[in-house]
This record gives sequence, structure tokens and C-alpha cells, in this order.
Amino acid sequence: MKFFYATVLWFCGLVVVHPLPGDTVPTLTLCTWNIEHLAAQDDAGCKPRKNHDYQALHKFAADLNADIIAFQEVENLSAARRLFTPSEYHIEISGRPTVELGRCREGDRRRMQRTGFAIRKDLQTRLGLRYQRQPDVRYLATQPSERWGVHIIVFSTNEPGRRLHLLAVHLKSGCSYGEPKYRGDESPCSRLAEQVPRLEAWMDARAAAGEEFIILGDVNRQLDGLGDPVWEAWDDSECCTWEQPATGLWHCREGTERFNPIADLERARSGRKHPYPHNAKHPFAIDHIIMSSGADRLAIEITAQFIHDRDKLSDHAPLMMKINWR
Repeated sequence: MKFFYATVLWFCGLVVVHPLPGDTVPTLTLCTWNIEHLAAQDDAGCKPRKNHDYQALHKFAADLNADIIAFQEVENLSAARRLFTPSEYHIEISGRPTVELGRCREGDRRRMQRTGFAIRKDLQTRLGLRYQRQPDVRYLATQPSERWGVHIIVFSTNEPGRRLHLLAVHLKSGCSYGEPKYRGDESPCSRLAEQVPRLEAWMDARAAAGEEFIILGDVNRQLDGLGDPVWEAWDDSECCTWEQPATGLWHCREGTERFNPIADLERARSGRKHPYPHNAKHPFAIDHIIMSSGADRLAIEITAQFIHDRDKLSDHAPLMMKINWR
């Protein structure tokens, strides 16, 4: 990470950044959290929960004390409101239509997995920030069983021209470290290979328009693995004009590749192993916060950390990060 503060203190191996005296720059806390099959009703879906489980999740979410939480695997608005108090949070959830997803391993019916954002309602009074919902990024889903992206823009009420695009995503599972090669079949790595250029096309559209962005979510890919081909495809410091065939892979139109500094990307906790891995053989995270170049310069790396879920309320640990809005 790159830091542009006058005072930098080194303590216990961590970089602590302090604003200058009188500095009123607001600090925005971002989080991404896969809540694991969060159904709207008790005893439903692939992870049946009792009322006390929802209460524990509600407290855990409140204790995160995040301004904006990108969430994944939430059935619907009713499910989200069981965690995020309606009087305190705006909920922006994917409009993905309900489809039949088959049965869980335990026999119950699978519930929808939607992405979205929980956004503190006091964002404007505390930080002078507002947000606007944008159309869902539907094309991330190559078929009805896959998830849409949810897109918002955050901006200052004093400087509405200074805008930051946020995208909540949940990509195809099952190819966290295998070769993401398109074969035109239903295999996880083939389906992820379809999604990779589609997400890059969204990034390139922002970069071409001069718009800084942050992508938050369950990418289902260990991007921190050495030489990961998905990360190398995204972090190319270029944008291009994308050909978007109805079937098969999206690809750059020949001769349209061009350097763009916004497309120089960074990840929160780049290169570091997950502190709470599910599998010691594959210790890198699949939940990520990915920043464009300008958003990267806003990040305070000390706060890029996974929050330990000691009670195993979900099979994913939330990833939190703070940025200075300058």
C-alpha cells in the first residue's frame, strides 16, 4: 500500500497512520462478508438456523461497526433485515429473480444466494457521504444459478464530483486454485473462466471513464497464490474495448488495448495467508477487496484484516478495511 500522511509511526510491526492536527478527513470502514446460506426463516435452507443463531449473527454484524458491508449468500431482503437493523441500515440487494436450485445435501430446498450492501443510514451526518444505487451487473451470471453484482456509487455531499464505485460480487465456486480454462461445459473452472473477463470488462469501463472503484466479495479464487492467472489477467494496467458474444468468452477487440493507470490494481492483505484457513494446504483467502489505483492510495493497510468468527456463525470470516475520504 502507498500512504500520503506526514506522520508515520512504526509500532509492533504495524503501520499506524495519524491525520494531521485539525484534519477532518472522514474515515470510511468497508467490509465484505459471505454469511453462508442466510435464509429468511428459521430452520430453512442449506444451513438451518434457530432464532438464537440469528440473534448471534445480528450482534456479530453490529460489533463489526462497519459503514458499508458487502454481503453474499443472503436469500432476500427479509433475511438481510434479520441481521441489519432497518432503522440503522439501508439494504441494497440484488434483484436476481428466484429460480429453482434443487435440494441441499441435508434434504431441504436450496434458497437463493444474493449479493448486496448494508449501508449505515447515518453515513451523511457522520461522514458527509451519500450513495446512489446503480443497475445490477447482471452479466456476471452466465446462467440463472449464478449471482449478479450489486453496484453503488459513494460520493461526498460537499464534492459530488468525487465519486467511488463499489461493486459487491460472488463468483462461481469450485475453482479456487485450479486452472480457470473455458471448455464450454458446466465444470466450475470453465464457468469461472467465463466470469473473469466479464468482471474485467466492468473494471475497464470504470477505468476508461476515469472512475476509481473497489470490488468487494467472495471471488472464490485464491488470488494471493504465486502467479495466479486470474489476478494476472485483471491486474494488467490496461483497458480495452470488449467483444461480448452471446456464448463463449468475452475478449478484447484486437488493437484496442491501452495503458490506463486506474487499471493498476491492488488487493487488501496482498500476498498474505488467511489467518483462519479452512484447509492448511490451501491457506490463501477467496474473499477479497480489490482496489483501483486511486482507491488504493486511500487505503489504511493496518485495518485490512479478517475478523475472527469464534462461534463459526458462517464459513467465511469478514474482511474489513478502512479508507480515508480525501
